[in-house]
Amino acid sequence: MLAYLNNWVTQLTAAITAEDELLPLGSAADRLQFENQYYLTLTESLDPLAGAPYEIIMIQAGGAQFSAIRGAEDTTARAWPSGTFVYMSLTAGVLGIIVQSIEQFDTRLRALEANAGGGGDTGGGDPGDGGPL
Repeated sequence: MLAYLNNWVTQLTAAITAEDELLPLGSAADRLQFENQYYLTLTESLDPLAGAPYEIIMIQAGGAQFSAIRGAEDTTARAWPSGTFVYMSLTAGVLGIIVQSIEQFDTRLRALEANAGGGGDTGGGDPGDGGPL
C-alpha cells in the first residue's frame, strides 16, 4: 500500500552507488512500516531554489531492510555520498497514481449505479410508483 509520513527527512548514513538497491537510512527507517511502499527523493540540498540534482525512488520492504526501485519517475539512478538528504514528499508520479485510482473508482461506481436499475436516481419518488423513496 502506498503511504506517506509528514515531515519525514533523514540523510544517508553511508554512500551508495547507482546500482545499490539497499538504502542506509539509519534509525529514521524505524518510522517506516514494512507493509507499505514509499516514494522518497534523494538530493544534495533541501533548498528547491538551489537546483540540486535529485533522484526519486520507491522503497518497499525486503526482509529486514528496505529495498529501492531506483530512478523512478524518469529520474536517473546515480551515486550519492553519505549525508545525502532523503525526504518524503508528494511527487508528480504519485499524484498521477492517485488521479488514476479516483478515475477507476468513479468508473466502477457509475457502472454499479447503472446496473442497479436506478440510474443513480437517489431521491424523491412517489411511494406508489415503485421508484426510490
